Amino acid sequence: MAETKDEKKKADAPAPAAAPSTPAQDEKKKYSLRQITAVAMALVVLIVGGYFGLDLMGWLPKSGPDYHAHADFKVYIMGKPFNFSQDKYMTKEACGPESGAHAHLHDGNGEVAHVHEEGITWGDFFWSLGMKLNVTCFILDTEETYCDDRKNTLKFYVNGKKNFEFEKKEIWDLDRVLISYGPETPEEILWQFGTVSNNACAYSEKCLERKIPISPDHDCT
Repeated sequence: MAETKDEKKKADAPAPAAAPSTPAQDEKKKYSLRQITAVAMALVVLIVGGYFGLDLMGWLPKSGPDYHAHADFKVYIMGKPFNFSQDKYMTKEACGPESGAHAHLHDGNGEVAHVHEEGITWGDFFWSLGMKLNVTCFILDTEETYCDDRKNTLKFYVNGKKNFEFEKKEIWDLDRVLISYGPETPEEILWQFGTVSNNACAYSEKCLERKIPISPDHDCT
């Protein structure tokens, strides 16, 4: 059936333009947009604040267990063991990464190093005590310096084997370390290493039959 001229004109005619919005309608749209933005921002603040609040109170599940490593060690200087059990070397405040005490001693035990962050080295540990260790020298917190010379050398042993990493050696759980400065013979070194304690496993709860005294006011190991 053929289109009539009137129908064709109607089909070709442009659509009527939408009526322009009034100032009141424009203001209402702007107000609605401001409301949506304000609500979205409030939700973001609420979610972020709530997350950090719960984390601060310890109510959020951790991604993994706290890092703890313990290693036995002994330092001999000219044939005499150094006393790390002195009170000045002990950490008495809360330990762990949140306190900055990433490596420390406590409970009057100067033979077990405690580490609370992965990657901590023996150089880091002795630095925390005010001392310095490198491949040729061991420097005490009193600034007494013991460096290699013609008669005496600094030696570093890990688990019974000579190690040349010294301050760069990462502290691993259950390591047994001997640092010795002097003119020792291999036999004397072997004897010295035999005096390195084997108690780190008790702090790491891997040999529960060992009983290590821990002060009641110190709740981190």
